[in-house]
Amino acid sequence: MKILKLEWKNIFSYGDDITEIEFGESAKLWQLSGVSGSGKSSLLCVPKLLLYGKTEGSDGKPVSVTDIANRLNKKGWIRGTIRKGSDLYIVERMFSPSGLTIYKNGENVDVSGMKTLQSIIDDEILDGMPYQIFANVMTLSLNNFKSFISMTPADKRLIIDKIFSLEIINKVHELVKSDMKDLGNSINSGNSQIYTLEQMLNTSRTELENLSVTGSNTSTKARLEELKEKIQTCQTLYQQQTELYTSAYNKYNEYVQTYNAITTWIQQKNYELTTVNNQIGLFSMDKCPTCGTPFNSEEFSELRDKLNDKKAEIEKMILDQEESLQKVKYGMDEYLNLVNGYKDNVGKIYSKQGELTGEYNTLSKVLESSDQGNAIQNIINQTEETKRKLEDELSKSGEKMKLLEIMEEMYSADGIKRQLMDNYIPTLNKEVAETLEYLGFPYTLEFDNNFDAHLQHLGIDIKPQSLSTGEHKKVDLTVLCSMLKMLKRKYPQINLVCLDETVSSLDYESSTEIIKYLKEISIKMNLNIFIVSHTTLDENLFDIHLSVEKQYEYSKLSVI
Repeated sequence: MKILKLEWKNIFSYGDDITEIEFGESAKLWQLSGVSGSGKSSLLCVPKLLLYGKTEGSDGKPVSVTDIANRLNKKGWIRGTIRKGSDLYIVERMFSPSGLTIYKNGENVDVSGMKTLQSIIDDEILDGMPYQIFANVMTLSLNNFKSFISMTPADKRLIIDKIFSLEIINKVHELVKSDMKDLGNSINSGNSQIYTLEQMLNTSRTELENLSVTGSNTSTKARLEELKEKIQTCQTLYQQQTELYTSAYNKYNEYVQTYNAITTWIQQKNYELTTVNNQIGLFSMDKCPTCGTPFNSEEFSELRDKLNDKKAEIEKMILDQEESLQKVKYGMDEYLNLVNGYKDNVGKIYSKQGELTGEYNTLSKVLESSDQGNAIQNIINQTEETKRKLEDELSKSGEKMKLLEIMEEMYSADGIKRQLMDNYIPTLNKEVAETLEYLGFPYTLEFDNNFDAHLQHLGIDIKPQSLSTGEHKKVDLTVLCSMLKMLKRKYPQINLVCLDETVSSLDYESSTEIIKYLKEISIKMNLNIFIVSHTTLDENLFDIHLSVEKQYEYSKLSVI
């Protein structure tokens, strides 16, 4: 997969004018500069939005589809030209309203049945690459690698797991542990049933002995009457607790519906409030961006006053409803406790009734038989057979548990994952050593199998905390560049990578050295590398320099 061209409009801070970047067939080293908030991050989201229709914000949480299009213009649009082998794809995606169109070698791709246009992108263009992998490869921020050598091993593993798609091992490990938990519960339940059957056997054998001594069934009849009364009591209690549970659950449901209705209403009002605030915010400008009329006219003064009144009215309405919401939440929690309590009571009563009914049925069968001794013996035989079958099932479950324990160990951090990382770590150390040597860094750095960093100079261990800020950043950049080369080998279909905040706080000589090294990587790996910075660097080091700035509240991209 090779992205040849990107075009977009009305995406985040970009306006209705079409912005485009053409990469072509050959790789280049790009500089993307602009002050904070100018629209650099929005630009870096475009490839993810084009191919997956989603991205995440600065907090790492997914951005709502409705927030991707420009909040004023809506009608977000992205078009990408992509070469995959001998095929040329054009992908067009829209936001607010949503839409997706794909052209393959000039023909509109039509889908039918269970297949979707997104699955065409996933299977034919991306070769099944998951979003998380693509996102991590596409945008590598130095902040993610900052102080990598002094991170905890667990934090380093999280980064490595994401980059080298080892999360699947973590998921398998979680599934195995879940199966072990379920099987353990099943084994405990089986043991409980066997214990109950053993108690029934003891009772039946004792009854058989009593019959052989007394030859009378008087005590059995008395016990049956006693059991009948207890079962009737259980049925009455069960009905009472069920009715209380149903009543409490219905009331709880009413509170939930009221809570959801108020929450939806507050969300709608918050949206209205945001719209009013945006309208009020326009008055911070000298004149109307649409008609050019100065905002100091009487007409706009009245409009501003009306908007402020409306804002105050909405804020008061929201405050009142939030107070109501708290009262509803209190009632909802109160009835939820009642529901749980009644539900627990119903379960206990049902269990006790089952126990009494089982004993009642057993004794009833004894009385119905002309030969009580034979009847009890038959019950004993049936119970022993049931117990034997349960014991056989438990034996098989025990074997399954042993197998799961082996799998749990296999997929743990010290199993297959450790073997895979044992293969990755030497490669990582080799890349780090080559990069440090290229940059003329006088120290050596290696990671052991626990991801502990070992920094040395002339064979003497050095603490990462003793490095200067510039030295520390060089080491972090070395790790990042090493990861970058490994990622390109793992995902050769990627032809675009963005390095965010790569050379900030480095002196001119060091930053120049790093940029030259990245340019070599760009050429060797046929990889378009974007270096993102807040300030302009030496443009002679780059093939292309892109600048982003805000013009009339919209981001504008230009080639310098």
